[in-house]
Amino acid sequence: MQAAESSMRRAASEAERTSRDADVPAVLLFADSPSCAPSHNSGAGENELYIDRILRCGPQDIVLCDESTVVKVPDDRVPSSTVSFFPNDRVTSLADRLGTESLRELVDNLDDLIKKRVCQKQTSRWNGIDFQKPAIPVVIQSQMAKAFIKAFFEHIHPVYPFLDQEEFIVQSFDSYLDDVLQFNPAFSALYHSVLALGSQFFQGGSFVPHAGQAWDLFQVALGKLSEILAPPVTLINLQALTAMSIFAMNACCLQVDQTLISEAARMAQILKYHKSSNCDAGHLKTFRTVYLMEKMASFSECQSSLLVDEDIGCMISRAPEITSIAYSSLFSVSASLKSKAACATAISRVRHLLDDWRASVPSPFRPGEAVENDLDLVSSAKLALLQTQYAYYNVVFALERLAMHIDREEGRNREKRKVNLMSVARSVVVLIVFIDFEPHVPIFISGTMPLSALFVLFDFVIHNPGHARTEENLVLLETVSRYFRVIDSASRGALPGSIISEFAGIARQYDFNF
Repeated sequence: MQAAESSMRRAASEAERTSRDADVPAVLLFADSPSCAPSHNSGAGENELYIDRILRCGPQDIVLCDESTVVKVPDDRVPSSTVSFFPNDRVTSLADRLGTESLRELVDNLDDLIKKRVCQKQTSRWNGIDFQKPAIPVVIQSQMAKAFIKAFFEHIHPVYPFLDQEEFIVQSFDSYLDDVLQFNPAFSALYHSVLALGSQFFQGGSFVPHAGQAWDLFQVALGKLSEILAPPVTLINLQALTAMSIFAMNACCLQVDQTLISEAARMAQILKYHKSSNCDAGHLKTFRTVYLMEKMASFSECQSSLLVDEDIGCMISRAPEITSIAYSSLFSVSASLKSKAACATAISRVRHLLDDWRASVPSPFRPGEAVENDLDLVSSAKLALLQTQYAYYNVVFALERLAMHIDREEGRNREKRKVNLMSVARSVVVLIVFIDFEPHVPIFISGTMPLSALFVLFDFVIHNPGHARTEENLVLLETVSRYFRVIDSASRGALPGSIISEFAGIARQYDFNF
């Protein structure tokens, strides 16, 4: 991302942008100011890029995110993602209050489980993902393919509208389909990815790779990847990567999700769909979907987006752009050069943009407003509801935690930040009644956000046992713990919910002893 003032120019046109439901990823590292920095009091260097500092002064003494860990990061650092909520110093603080090492052991065990599931290509239980074509051809009967395609357009496409439905259906049931699938690898990958996404609504999905009908279909698409990426690239190549990226947001594809969406973003830039609002409508629909997903992925992975907003000349969604502003002004390496006052100003500005976006979201999808538990929603509407609500709450998590990190003095502002975090966590837990225990639910919704809320509530209960809402928080902790136990059962251990549920027991026992 570029300097923060470029983001400010973008904000002037906020009112002209089309608002859409979108995901806003997790909190990133805010490092201490490096050496060779000018005095914070002088205000110099506030807009300087970090690379300029290196070129002028040589290597800098700055500690960046420890990518080797998932749950823990080095002492005195803001964790690198929503999952990474307990840095070592916070674990130490909690362990001291508990008077036992049970929490540290629990965090260590959870850390090991997540790393084995996500970070390793080969494990004793789950094989790594490859990009080979299936050894045995995957054959789907016409009527079943029709049902899968219909399910895709009913449940997935309303949230990620990147295809022309009529055109795709005509192509999918052409009398020469077999020939097209054989000689057009991009359409074959798109077709099989759409079938894979739709088949998940017919018990074809799985929480792990290499299992279930959906994976068999998706493996066909993975086997075409090298051909899709080879020039010349066209719209159908990008659409194939987009469909594959949507599937990869699910739990079974945790090892390749970033790879696929990054390639989609790269291809969109090659095709220059981002350069003009006068592009073909089909081009723009595909680009907007890629833009939304890539912003979410890059922010959660502690990386600058491949799609630089300063180079975009078409209409885009507001919420993903807010994440770009937040990243460049608060969480980028160059943002670490800012003074505390400048960071506080940037946080305030992002909050303002976020609140404006929240107000533009129609009810009952608007974050911060009560959602009726018995609200009857179809699958696509539930997905839109959860993505929109969790998008908002996730960025609030990031802002409040960052604000607490840069202002460590106890007082009214810090107490307000704590209460805001607690309130957001409570809202996240209340929404889990809308989460289906199915493989097709993105891991951001089914795992990341509920886990973040659990950690926030646990931390608050341990450090504020005498708070007026402690008993309510304990009830919510038990609610989200039950949710994770069900997730553990539904995924047959692929998502380690049972170990996560142990946090509620520790908190309840501590409150009882207190």
